[in-house]
Amino acid sequence: MIFLIQINYTKDRSEAILPLGILSVGSSLKRNGFEVELLNINEKEIDQTVEYILEKNPFYVGFSVMTGIQTEHSAEMSKKIKEKSDTPVLWGGIHPSLLPKQCLESEYIDYIIIGEGEEAIIEFSKAIKEKFSFKGILGLGYKIKNEVVINPKRPLIDNLDNYRLDFSLIDLNRCIFKLDKYQRVIAYKASRGCPFNCAFCYNHDFNQNRWRAWSIGVVVEDIEFLKEKYQIDAVKFYDDNFFVNKKRALEILEKIDLPSHT
Repeated sequence: MIFLIQINYTKDRSEAILPLGILSVGSSLKRNGFEVELLNINEKEIDQTVEYILEKNPFYVGFSVMTGIQTEHSAEMSKKIKEKSDTPVLWGGIHPSLLPKQCLESEYIDYIIIGEGEEAIIEFSKAIKEKFSFKGILGLGYKIKNEVVINPKRPLIDNLDNYRLDFSLIDLNRCIFKLDKYQRVIAYKASRGCPFNCAFCYNHDFNQNRWRAWSIGVVVEDIEFLKEKYQIDAVKFYDDNFFVNKKRALEILEKIDLPSHT
């Protein structure tokens, strides 16, 4: 069993955002035959979640971590896991991708994935399960006798359609929120990255200033499923830049026929 965890950074859960990062990585794990459970929790649930995880004796626990309050809570939970067990802890997401050495110098983090995780997580999971070498796993950081080792970066995924979301991995009813006058809003990402060069943005390093997108057909199919099964009445797009291709964006909005926020 593998656990993937996101600790929400909205304390009151007023916007229970669909954890798109761990959902995408978890979907990749499931497609490759791994048993995986996703946990989308808040900081008040840390202690009970640690107990639940350790009862299952996973072969590792992964965290998706954004710099800020999420880093603090992920560190707290990682420490509690390591205090009570020798379960390996893996961090992925923006924070360890931008600060890999700093993360690995923490005694409660054993491994990190730099950049997109859908491919690296499969190679890492096979290696840790079968006790293979980590040396050739692109985008992986780890420690050998307390010495930090950071492998070369992994190329960006070219065809995102090969990495679709498996919505069965998560209770979507917990991820629906209110926004303005809309009562059943869901978060979604139709693309990754941005081609522009804003000095403050993580995209310089994480997405190498590239923009890539799922096909219109995949986006529409996903949202139609969410409309029919969960009665979604609006979509909030969490793309880095939804309007890079204006024609494509407008076609998506026309086809999904739902109010949308970006």
